[in-house]
Amino acid sequence: MSDDPRSNPSRPVTGAVPGPARPGAMDLNIDASAQAAVEPAGFWVRLVAAIVDGVIVQVATLPFGLLIGVALSMVMPAAAAKAVGQVLNIAVNMAVIFYYYGWFYSNKGATPGKLFFGLKVLDADTGGHLAYGKSFVRETVGKFVSSVPLLGGFIMAGLRSDKRALHDLIARSQVIKTK
Repeated sequence: MSDDPRSNPSRPVTGAVPGPARPGAMDLNIDASAQAAVEPAGFWVRLVAAIVDGVIVQVATLPFGLLIGVALSMVMPAAAAKAVGQVLNIAVNMAVIFYYYGWFYSNKGATPGKLFFGLKVLDADTGGHLAYGKSFVRETVGKFVSSVPLLGGFIMAGLRSDKRALHDLIARSQVIKTK
């Protein structure tokens, strides 16, 4: 008889189990009773939580953008200052996104916007918190791809039964309700 708890229906599944039984299944490596309680977060609540997080990120990066613009305008011609300023602002935004989403996803399982609305972002492979790398891929590459064409990747979350958007599929993540 196998030691894999999935092979013995009378033995409850606890702890991490190697991967979902079938591709696309919402296993998240949790026991069956807990899995039944996992409910994917819907499109609209995710949208509002994303807007809250977007405002927080913009407020956090605004002072840097202003400081960069003022400092560069003092030392270079306007056209050069604008070009260099844009590159520096992109770098600052990427750094803030990396640390903001990375820290919150890996330590809390959700950003402040998602926490406020009772949502959590899980790693679909492990059922645990997302690591910094997956968080960054989800929030940059994944969301960029989700926005092309006509925000279709985001709209997927409203149409799929598992409520996963394209950026969730790319980063192998799942947003669930916690309350």
